[in-house]
Amino acid sequence: MCIRAYYCTVVTVNKRFRDNSTLYFYFRLGILMTDFEKKRIPPEAFGSRAEEIQKNNRIRSVDKSIANDVDTLIQELHSHQIVLELQNEELRKAQAELGLSHQRFRELYDFAPVGYFSLDKHGRILDVNKTGARMLDIYRARLVHRDLRSFVIDQERDRFDKFIRLLGAEGQEHSCDIRLSLTGNRVMHVRVNGVELADEERPSHLFVTFTDVSEQKRAEAELARMRDELGDRVKMRTAELSETVGALENEIEERKSIEDQLRLSREKLRQLSRKTMAMLESDRKNVAKEIHDSLGGSLAAIKFRLEDSLTRFDDEDAEMNQVLLQTIEYIQDTIKDTKRISASLRPTTLDDLGLQPTIKWFCRHLMEINPEISIVTRIDLNEKEVEESLKIVIFRIVQEAMTNAVQHSEADTVWLTLTQQEQEIELEIKDNGCGFDTGKMFSETLEALAGYGIASIRERAEICGGTFKIESFIDSGTNIHVRLPNGNAAN
Repeated sequence: MCIRAYYCTVVTVNKRFRDNSTLYFYFRLGILMTDFEKKRIPPEAFGSRAEEIQKNNRIRSVDKSIANDVDTLIQELHSHQIVLELQNEELRKAQAELGLSHQRFRELYDFAPVGYFSLDKHGRILDVNKTGARMLDIYRARLVHRDLRSFVIDQERDRFDKFIRLLGAEGQEHSCDIRLSLTGNRVMHVRVNGVELADEERPSHLFVTFTDVSEQKRAEAELARMRDELGDRVKMRTAELSETVGALENEIEERKSIEDQLRLSREKLRQLSRKTMAMLESDRKNVAKEIHDSLGGSLAAIKFRLEDSLTRFDDEDAEMNQVLLQTIEYIQDTIKDTKRISASLRPTTLDDLGLQPTIKWFCRHLMEINPEISIVTRIDLNEKEVEESLKIVIFRIVQEAMTNAVQHSEADTVWLTLTQQEQEIELEIKDNGCGFDTGKMFSETLEALAGYGIASIRERAEICGGTFKIESFIDSGTNIHVRLPNGNAAN
C-alpha cells in the first residue's frame, strides 16, 4: 500500500477530522511522496543496473548529498508513520468510547420513565423508545411509520391535530392532555409535550414525549367528587345551621323579652320594696312618736302625780312613802325604756338634727354600752344634697352593721367612714375582729335566719339601686362597703 493511499484511507475513515491542519499536512505530504516514488528507481533495479554498469564499465557517480537527503526523508516518513499509528490508536479509543456513550444514551433513551416519539410533520412515527412502545402495548418495530393519531380517542383527535400543527408551524414547545385508546378497551390519560427539532440525520422532525397521568387524573376526579360531596354536605350543614341559628335567634328574642319583663318586674319589685320600706319607716316613725308622746307623756304625768302625792303624806306613814318611791322608780325606768324603744324605732334626732348628729349619737351610745370598743368616725357629706328617704336607709345600714360588729366581731376598734362622691354616697365600716367565712355565712345549709343582718344591709342597698360588698377573713376582721346613688346631688 503506497503512502498516499494510506493517508487517503486515514482521512476517509476519520472524515469528522478533515478540517484538522495536521492531517491536512500529512495528506499533502502523501501526494509529494507519491510523486517522488514515480521518479525514484526501484531498489530491486539497483543490482541489474550495477551489473550493467560494471559490464559496460560505465560507472556513474552518485551525488552523496542527494543520497543523504533521501535517507533523512525516509527517517522522517518512518517518524510520521509512527505518529499516524498513535493517532489511529487514539481514534480507535475515541470511537470505542463514543460507541459506549451511544449505548448508554440509548439505554437512557429506551428506559426513560416517559415515552419518547420522533414524528414527521404529519404525525407518523419515525422512532420510539421502549417506554413509548410499552405505553401503546405494541412492539417498537411495528410502530415505525404508523400514524400516532390512530391511538388517540375520536373525541380528542382534533385537539391532537391542532397540537401537531402548532409544533410544525411555530417551532415552540407546546403541551396538551389527551386520552389514548389501547387494547382491551383500556384508556390511558397522557400529557403530551413536544417541540420541533433538526439534525444531520433528520433535517426537520417533531420530538414528542408521553407522560402517563392516569393516576393523577383519577386522583383529580376523586378529589372533584370529594369536593362535590363536601360541598353538598356543607350546603346541608349550612341549612341545618341556618335553621339552628333561626331557632336560636327566636330563643334569644324570647329570652330578651323575658329578660326585659324580668327587669321590669325587678324594677317594679324594687320600687314596691322601696315604698314598703318607706311605709314601714313611716309606721315606725308614727309608732315611735306615739310611744314617745302619748305613752311617754302619760307615764311622765303619772310620775308627777305620784311625786305630788308623796309630798302630801306625813312622814309618819313610812310604809306608804316607800311604796310610792318604788312606784316612782318603776315608772322612771319605764319612761327610759319607752324613750329607748322610741329611739330604736325612729330616732327623733334624725328628723330634728339630721343624719350626722344621729350617727354620732348612735356611736356614742354604743361605746357607752360597750366601753371596751372604740369607734372612729369620719363623715364628710352635705346633708342638704342627700335625699330624705335615703337618710333613714343610711342610718339603718349603719345601725345594723355597727350592731353586728359590736356583738359578733370581738373587735376592739371599729372604723366608720361616710363620704359623698359626686352622685353617690359611699359608706365603709370595718373592724379588726375575728372575721368569718363568707362562704359558710351565705350557705344554703345554714339556718334561714343566719346572716340576717348582712342580708338586710344588702337588701336595703339593692332596693335603693346601690351596691353591697363584704370582705372577711378568719382572724383578719371584716370590711363592709356600700355605694348608694344620690339623685339630689345632680340637682
